[in-house]
Formats: sequence, C-alpha cells, structure tokens
Amino acid sequence: MKPAISPPGTGKRVEVGPNVITFRTTAAESQGRIGVIEYDVAPRFVAPPVLHWHTRESFTGYIVEGTLRFRFADGIVEAGPGTTIHVPARCPFAWENPSDQPARVLFMYTPGGFEGYFADVTELLARNPGKTIKDLMPQVLPLCEKYGIERE
Repeated sequence: MKPAISPPGTGKRVEVGPNVITFRTTAAESQGRIGVIEYDVAPRFVAPPVLHWHTRESFTGYIVEGTLRFRFADGIVEAGPGTTIHVPARCPFAWENPSDQPARVLFMYTPGGFEGYFADVTELLARNPGKTIKDLMPQVLPLCEKYGIERE
C-alpha cells in the first residue's frame, strides 16, 4: 500500500457538459474506500432536477467557492464557501448552482467508485458530439443503474 497524492493542477480532468471534474483520489488508489473529486460547477447548472439518491455511496461535499443549493425532502439548504454537507446513501436530494457565478465543491464518496460515473458520462458525451445529457437519457439510464442512482 502506498499513499495517493494529488498536488494542485494534477488529476484526471473530464468535462461533463459545462462542468469540469478533476479526479483527486480514486477508488483504485484507495483500495475502494473513497473517491474524491473536485467539481467546478458552471453558473446556473442544475444536476438532475428530480430528487434522486445513491444506493451505495454516502457523500460529503465541502464548498470551496460559490454557492450551491441542495434540496431534500424536508427543505432547501443554501451552501456557501466553507460549508460541509453530508448526504447518506439512500437520502433523496437534488442540487444546483443557482447563481450567475461558478462554484467549486470537493465531493468525497464512500465507498469509492462513484467517480467512474463521471468518466462514463464523459465517454458517452464524446461519442455523441453536440448532444446533451437530456438528449442521451436512454443511454444515461443504464449508467444510473450501473452506479446505483435511483429517483422518484
């Protein structure tokens, strides 16, 4: 076993729509224990707008800059810089960047492996230039099943 070190400016970077995701620590590097991504969120970006949940992973997000809005079954949380938010597996949520400014969040998934979802979505978009995630939903749904994402 050896440490995984990801200095600034390193890590695999992928573009998912208008966002840039950098893999900081992968499940392969952590014996499956954690996956850490740095997520540069575009202004006005809305992740799936419906409440959805991860069946396997819990995640913790640390807001580095900007403001993100998280919606849960019992309300909405505005999360600004320095805010930490933990979402356990099977907890319904939706999130977005409601502002005209970009945001940056560090997401830590336990156990690791969910970073593969972003790699797979990136590959899907690359194979279908000019199409959006919405256009590709028939191909995205099997990825949701593969990575344990469920929705109402």
